[in-house]
Amino acid sequence: MLELRSGDIAARFTTLGARLVALDFAGADLVMGGGSDAELLAGDWTAGAVMGRIAGRIANSEISIDGVRHRLTPNMGAHQLHGGPDNFAVRHWDVRQTENTLQFTLHSPDGDQGYPGALDVSATYTLDGNTLSLALAARSTKPTVITLTHPRFPARTPIPPGNQGLATQYRRLAGHRLLADRAGRHLVLAVGDRRALRVHDRGCRPGDP
Repeated sequence: MLELRSGDIAARFTTLGARLVALDFAGADLVMGGGSDAELLAGDWTAGAVMGRIAGRIANSEISIDGVRHRLTPNMGAHQLHGGPDNFAVRHWDVRQTENTLQFTLHSPDGDQGYPGALDVSATYTLDGNTLSLALAARSTKPTVITLTHPRFPARTPIPPGNQGLATQYRRLAGHRLLADRAGRHLVLAVGDRRALRVHDRGCRPGDP
């Protein structure tokens, strides 16, 4: 198990999906996850992992780029979910660690799950004081589509006595802010300058960017 630690905060990771599996603060785990690879994949395999190439559903497993149609590998009936059956969340990534960072890297070959272009992806976690951040980057050899996403679900863990200041601390992960209040409820805010992606009634996005 890989770990970053700063003061009372310890963040633990696994190479499966470049995944955050635990975020401990003063003895309380703030996120859902953990277990063996088999247990992670048998449960909600998206939790804490980097998903790609596309996070979400693509209708009829087909996209169009520069007028060229590309058939993708389906894994949800006729549709593709979160990048296909062999998506980034279920693969083991390479990793390099420094004192306060973990950089996970993954190579996706041209045609992987039907997507054009060879892709080199990185996910870099940094623990600086009481802030855990994640920077995602990718470079392709051809015009392609990509929406890397990191879903991290909060645990329903009571805030330890004497640490109620945690109730006003934001956890910043992949462009999202997580605020836990004193009642144990959670508010998630998506920070961005554009509206959410358009989807139709099956919860799938159209195949045209």
